[in-house]
Amino acid sequence: MSKQDNSFIKGAIILAAAGIFVRIMGAVYRIPLYSILGDTGMGYFQMAYPIYSSLLAISTAGIPVAISKMVAERMANNNVKGAYQVLKIALTLMLITGLTFSLVLYFGAEYWANLMGQPPAMYSLRAISPGIFLVVIMAAFRGFFQGNQTMLPTAISQILEQIIRVATIFYLSWILLPKGVEFAAAGATFGVVTGSLAGVCALLIFFMFYKKDKHDFVLNSELIQQSNKKVLKQMVLLALPITIASLVLPLIQMVDLLIVPLRLNVAGFSQQEAAALYGNLSGAAMPLVNVPTLFTLALAQSLIPSISSANALKNYSGIKSKANLAIKLTLLIGLPSTIGMFVLAEPISIMLYDNIAVAAPLAVACFAVVFLTLHQTTSALLQGLGRTVVPVTNLFIGVIFKMGINYFLTAIPALNIRGPALGTVISYFVSSGLNLYIILKVIGMPFSIKEFVFKPLFTAGSMGAVVYLSYPFLFNVLDGLGMLRERIVISLSVLASVGIGVVVYGILLLVSGTISKEELTNIPKIGNKLVGMLTKLKIYR
Repeated sequence: MSKQDNSFIKGAIILAAAGIFVRIMGAVYRIPLYSILGDTGMGYFQMAYPIYSSLLAISTAGIPVAISKMVAERMANNNVKGAYQVLKIALTLMLITGLTFSLVLYFGAEYWANLMGQPPAMYSLRAISPGIFLVVIMAAFRGFFQGNQTMLPTAISQILEQIIRVATIFYLSWILLPKGVEFAAAGATFGVVTGSLAGVCALLIFFMFYKKDKHDFVLNSELIQQSNKKVLKQMVLLALPITIASLVLPLIQMVDLLIVPLRLNVAGFSQQEAAALYGNLSGAAMPLVNVPTLFTLALAQSLIPSISSANALKNYSGIKSKANLAIKLTLLIGLPSTIGMFVLAEPISIMLYDNIAVAAPLAVACFAVVFLTLHQTTSALLQGLGRTVVPVTNLFIGVIFKMGINYFLTAIPALNIRGPALGTVISYFVSSGLNLYIILKVIGMPFSIKEFVFKPLFTAGSMGAVVYLSYPFLFNVLDGLGMLRERIVISLSVLASVGIGVVVYGILLLVSGTISKEELTNIPKIGNKLVGMLTKLKIYR
């Protein structure tokens, strides 16, 4: 692989490392928060996010991805001043939209809460509203740095943002709980605001150092001039379909939010029971489903500027190489994650939430992992190639399927919350499948059933079988000691089973040839050492 491929992987690894930290904190904080707020409070906490995310998607207007793509194209041609021009125009636009939609959310909070049939959710909506203004500023600077294929500022700001956010969540939810669970949930959502403020400060510091470092180079470089109007037009044309695409995920959440509680009422559940079931899906099961996406999201963020740069230089072989690697890595992450969550759905629910009811939506929703991760990667490939409308269209098709499934299946008492979980699986199956078909057609990349399906499925399935057999064995051994509480026994058995599964999966990937020697070599810093060690063990020749 080329140095560009290596740089693309390195950027993805940096973002993935930050993402791992952020997602671990994001998963861990929910466990004590669930205990503080309860399932009803968790429902109020989660109800703020679909509306917030929808308005955030409109206010950012797909600009961060457009910045990343436009900056990458200009930097590929050494047009540094042009890259700064892109950032300046984008910041001006986003500050206006960010402030506008923060005010819209704050003053419209009561209307949205009443529309959901959950008036107490108003407080969470108002608490989270200033976050829009701060997040759009972060998004602009992150897009600029990613366009430069400099991923460290994004990674550091994400880590700092999450630390401050989680600290605020615990502090405010705890001190506000005596006033009522709805106020505690609002305090928790305010963590978005404090975390975003910390992230903005970190990015501004990075930008000052970056600008100082580039000062002489910028002064001595020639500006490949475009009018502000032309740059803005290009930005809007790129951003508009991405805006619609970024709205689809919040739209999926909105579909759940507006349909699921009401259809659960039809199924015979009370308002409070419906809020609790919604909390089990959106506040407990879906965050677990989203954990593996930290790897593919990092891959996607690194992939867009990398593909855009290769496309600007007409490096079509490089595009095929990156696309092949990205899709393969996605499947190698998504498949074992899906199988592992399915096999361990019940013990994971008890370990994390002490609530076996979470297992019902989790055992269904986990099948969305492989399709959600594939959707992220294929959408990034299409955006990098300039086909920004395609993933939007495909995801909308998926949402249509989800709306129908949600409406009919949620009202069936025996299915209840499993209905929207299945709707999520189907929506991403449809959108990712359509994306993949168009990518293969556009770039002319051959699709090997053996490499992309059989080998990953065999290794992931074998790992799943080992985990399935390991868990009850370990549980019986630890439980037989009679020294530990049941939840601790379950937790230790889950962690040990997952550890065994990871080791077995890694060995199978190498022994089966699913990961080639060349692919392993191109992992930054440790690739050559791993190949050397495996060659000594005669796994590679």
